[in-house]
Amino acid sequence: MPRTSSREHFDRYRLLRDLWLFAPGIYAVLSPMQQWEIHRLYRPSKFLTEEQLPSRMHDVLSGEPSLVNRAGKHLKRLVAVHEWAAERVGDPEDWEGIGRALSRSRVLGRAAVAGPSKRGKVIRVVPIMRPEPDYERLAPGLFSYLEWVRQGKPGPGEWPS
Repeated sequence: MPRTSSREHFDRYRLLRDLWLFAPGIYAVLSPMQQWEIHRLYRPSKFLTEEQLPSRMHDVLSGEPSLVNRAGKHLKRLVAVHEWAAERVGDPEDWEGIGRALSRSRVLGRAAVAGPSKRGKVIRVVPIMRPEPDYERLAPGLFSYLEWVRQGKPGPGEWPS
């Protein structure tokens, strides 16, 4: 099987980066472990130049040589779903339309389905793995918890079993 060139890897990275920035919900078609493997190899959440990517990949692959094969399979699934959604909206760069097409479809069928809600809608819960914590989202929860504790309410160590 022919080896993939640095340029081809960079093109893959650019697609993964675009998907991460503009349609992150598409990653829900992969299991959490598969998402982690994509992040470990390509780092779509980080900006990398064409010169930085090969050395980054070399470092990762020296410890885990089969990762490139596994990530390639995951990438193939993401590309297929992206092409499907782009065909539905008619433009591969209509990210808003692609997001809508994905949310309205059953493509994300691997997600946990909680069943119909009171209004008869199906609620889907899907994990999107983020390589770094989102501190802007964590901070309000932490402040809320601290306020709760300050008011004398029981903390996790004091909850009844």
